[in-house]
Amino acid sequence: MLQACAKAYAGQDVVVVTHGGLIRAAIAAFVPSKRLEKRLLLENACINLFICKDGEWAVECFNQTAEEWVKRDERKEALAGDIGSK
Repeated sequence: MLQACAKAYAGQDVVVVTHGGLIRAAIAAFVPSKRLEKRLLLENACINLFICKDGEWAVECFNQTAEEWVKRDERKEALAGDIGSK
């Protein structure tokens, strides 16, 4: 399903809202590890960011709460401001 979305919407941001099963399957495919797959606990309503570039997948963030996501964006903005001011 994620491959089809990546292909159909290449170069665009896509939001997928799903249950943990698809997220666990994606993690298992992108980060193959039998130990990880069995111990994978996801928080309710967590945010996971998968990036597909040139057909290669990466996990940019995993199991973050909305509060953690906002802090992440604030840190990125602060860093961008620091770099732009130099």
